[in-house]
Amino acid sequence: MNHRDKTEEEISRIVGHVYDGSIALLSACILIITLFEVADKRQAYFIDEVLCVSSLFFTISMMLSYFYLRGVCGIRYRIIANVIFVIGLVSILVAGIFLIMEY
Repeated sequence: MNHRDKTEEEISRIVGHVYDGSIALLSACILIITLFEVADKRQAYFIDEVLCVSSLFFTISMMLSYFYLRGVCGIRYRIIANVIFVIGLVSILVAGIFLIMEY
């Protein structure tokens, strides 16, 4: 199925999932950053920074998805939101790998 064969309803559903996923992962990043701060883990500084960048990616993705769902911006922003969401997922993966290697 080509991306041009999808209906507007299917695209909105996918963008809705990106929006919901961005909110959930943003919350998870903030929770983990807070836990590192409370536990005062000095050696987890790099992981903390990567998760901060991930939070930024998920915030931007969430905002672009929201604007697309409300009809404020066009298809270009939907594509950018999807790409930024995937970059955020990869950055969380990197943080997880460093966390596993460190502990």
